[in-house]
Amino acid sequence: MDNKKLTRVFIVDDNRDAIELLQHMLVQNYSIDVVGTAGDAETAAKAIIKTDPDIIFLDVELPSMSGLEFCSLIRQEVRPETKVVFYTGHNKYMLEAIRREAFDYLLKPPTLQDLNQLMTRYYENKLADIHVNRCNTEQLPIILVVNSMNEHTALRIQD
Repeated sequence: MDNKKLTRVFIVDDNRDAIELLQHMLVQNYSIDVVGTAGDAETAAKAIIKTDPDIIFLDVELPSMSGLEFCSLIRQEVRPETKVVFYTGHNKYMLEAIRREAFDYLLKPPTLQDLNQLMTRYYENKLADIHVNRCNTEQLPIILVVNSMNEHTALRIQD
């Protein structure tokens, strides 16, 4: 099973402690590669385009622009399947996050249970995407295998 792929994550938050806590929880519990972090929208935009993450964890209250505004801007620059998760201490932005097509909304400080639910949804969503692609191309079935460390591998019948 040589085709294991780490989920690529980018974290945008002006609070260094919040970045480090989330990064630690992700790396310790999932098959995650944190490809970058940033404390402001301008730095984040350039780095996100360069690193091409699968998931962006985005604080709502950033120094120069809101995470909500940043989400709308970055959507034009990333792959459609890139997931944006708002990572904030404020639940008052939840409705607006949904309107901006957020994949999920994680309150600070995150609990392992909330993070598990989020990552399970991510892997289920990924499996659904694989199924849709398979149906469109009429290939042999693909199985997404997720182990206890949440590492994931896509297997084909011939594997």
